[in-house]
Amino acid sequence: MDVADEHPTAQVFGTDLSPIQPGWVPPNVQFYIDDVESDWMYDADDAFDLIHTRVMGGSIGDWDKFVRQGFAHLKPGGWLELHEPESWLTSDDNTKDMATYTEKFQTKCIEAAEKFGKEINLAHTHKQRLIEAGFVDVRDDVIKIPVGSWPKDPRLKEIGRFWLEHLIGGVEVYTLGFIGQILRWSETECRVLAAKVAEELRDRRNHLYVNLHVICGRKQS
Repeated sequence: MDVADEHPTAQVFGTDLSPIQPGWVPPNVQFYIDDVESDWMYDADDAFDLIHTRVMGGSIGDWDKFVRQGFAHLKPGGWLELHEPESWLTSDDNTKDMATYTEKFQTKCIEAAEKFGKEINLAHTHKQRLIEAGFVDVRDDVIKIPVGSWPKDPRLKEIGRFWLEHLIGGVEVYTLGFIGQILRWSETECRVLAAKVAEELRDRRNHLYVNLHVICGRKQS
C-alpha cells in the first residue's frame, strides 16, 4: 500500500494464501488469494516491472521454480527483489552463547523445515539462484538488523524494537507449527520453549542481531 501511495500511476498486486488484507486500500492496489508455488496464470500483457517478496523462508519448497517464474513474468528491464533474513541469530560478542533456548529453537526449526521440505536457511543461496535463472546486475546486500533496543545508535535502537516484536510474534507460530506439528512436540513443550526464547530476546544483555539479505536482479532489456 505504501508503494501504491508513492506511485499512484502504478498498478500494484499483492498475493497471499489467506484473506488477511485490510478492506481500505489505495485505488491502484488489488489483493488476490493465491499460492505463488502454483503455476502463475498471468497473461503476457500482465508482465511486471517489479516482483517483491519478503521473509518467505519456510513457505516455498521449490525456490528455483519460483525464481524462474518470476523471470518469465517480468518485463525486459524489470526487477526481482527478495528480502530474506538468515534463520540464525548471532552476535559480535559472546552473548549469543547465553541465549541457549534461542539456539535450541533455531536448531529445531531448521530440522523441522528440512523434514517438511521447505527449508528456511536459504537466504545466502538466492544470489546464485538468480544468476542461474538468467538475471543480470545481481546483488546481495547484507544488512545487520539488531534484535531489541540494545544498540546505542538511536536509529538502530528503533529498528531493533520493531524487529524484536516481529520475531517474538513469529516464535510461537514457528514453534507450534514446525516443531510441534512436524517434530511432534506437545503444545505445552512448544509454549514453554517459545516463552523462554522470548525472555532471551528481550534481555538487553544479549546483543543479538540477524543478517538480512536483500537480493535483487534485473531481466536484461
